[in-house]
Amino acid sequence: MQSNSPPKLLIIDDEKEYCSLLKDFFSEEGFSVEVAYEGVGGLSKVEVFQPDVILLDKKMPLMSGIECLKKIKNITSSPVIIVSGSLDETGEDGCINLGAYGFISKPIDLDEVLEEVNSALEKE
Repeated sequence: MQSNSPPKLLIIDDEKEYCSLLKDFFSEEGFSVEVAYEGVGGLSKVEVFQPDVILLDKKMPLMSGIECLKKIKNITSSPVIIVSGSLDETGEDGCINLGAYGFISKPIDLDEVLEEVNSALEKE
């Protein structure tokens, strides 16, 4: 990542109000932010926007976050942080084993998300 350009964050989540909240928060923190409301659109934005970090909702219609994660890992090495409000068979360890950088449970704490995103950027 070039130090003179803002870090690029892609949010892939089907909850529009949640995306708006995150986009406003991270924009105020100096990030360049793009949003996709479903997995297929998110994959297109990964290729075009080339984000430094991706926040990916685990539970979405049409293409789950897990399916999307697997496809993202074939496109980019950018860290993916899974955000989930549900507990199912693919918990935090399962997501990490599939290539996610981190895992955050909903409801989210904005400071926690910022800390996780900044940690992912430092590892790049």
